[in-house]
Amino acid sequence: MVVTSYAVPTGTVRGTAASEPTRAPSWWQRRRWTVLRALSPVAILLLWQVASAAGVLSERVLPAPSLILDAGWQLTTSGELGQALAVSETLWCRDFCSVG
Repeated sequence: MVVTSYAVPTGTVRGTAASEPTRAPSWWQRRRWTVLRALSPVAILLLWQVASAAGVLSERVLPAPSLILDAGWQLTTSGELGQALAVSETLWCRDFCSVG
């Protein structure tokens, strides 16, 4: 004769939390890492800007993001950026697209 014991582990009672269905995770629990991944670059840019404005980062070593954006905007509106990109594309195609 085989006797099988189905004892309940010590410290638990049948019909309590162990056997109840679990709740669905909250919005924050489901999206936490997505939100953090999206906000990380923004936080880094803000810290960079604040450090530059406070003088912690030298403008000669690492200019503030606002200065970089301003320079990029000036190059775009003057047409210099488009010309430089066209020259770069031509050189790239000459070097990498040619067969033989």
